[in-house]
Amino acid sequence: MSPQVISLNFESLFYQAFLFLQKLGLVDVSGDNVVFTPERPVYFFKLFLIFVSAFCTFLIIDFLHRLWQINKSRIEEERLKFTQFLPATDKGNQRWETIENLLASNNESDWKLAIIEADKMLDELLNLLNYQGESLGEKLLAVEKGDMLSLNDAWEAHKYRNRIAHENNFQITAREARRIMSLYAKVFKEYKYI
Repeated sequence: MSPQVISLNFESLFYQAFLFLQKLGLVDVSGDNVVFTPERPVYFFKLFLIFVSAFCTFLIIDFLHRLWQINKSRIEEERLKFTQFLPATDKGNQRWETIENLLASNNESDWKLAIIEADKMLDELLNLLNYQGESLGEKLLAVEKGDMLSLNDAWEAHKYRNRIAHENNFQITAREARRIMSLYAKVFKEYKYI
């Protein structure tokens, strides 16, 4: 999607400014000559500065709008580029099925293992997306908010995994394990990784 090009007609813009000045009584047309008739030159100078300020404001707003559109299209192109390289694979699906089987177990240690394995898959996904870092947390920090719609879900799931890995006697319910796994699934589905 390319940004829309807006062209300015300076002749029309100056003509409208001239008509405005004429209505104010600052400009008069005498034959072929244009005569400025302000009683106070300072008033005309202030009026001129108002026009210049308004025009510059318009240019700044237009520039920022175009920059925003270009950035938005760049992010979308990057997302499409990454998702083209990450089709759902049999290997990814088989691994996810194994994780889901662990989750379906009645054993709490299997639920914890399922979350740890899903976290490893998330780390591999970020490697495929070329995010750099020593740990998964550093890679997640490298992801910009606009690049991953499910970034908050990835963070929440990863923090939960860290609690499982680092807190002694950490308890987890089947319902909570399913909720955490749904967060991982949301990230993987965004990139067609499963």
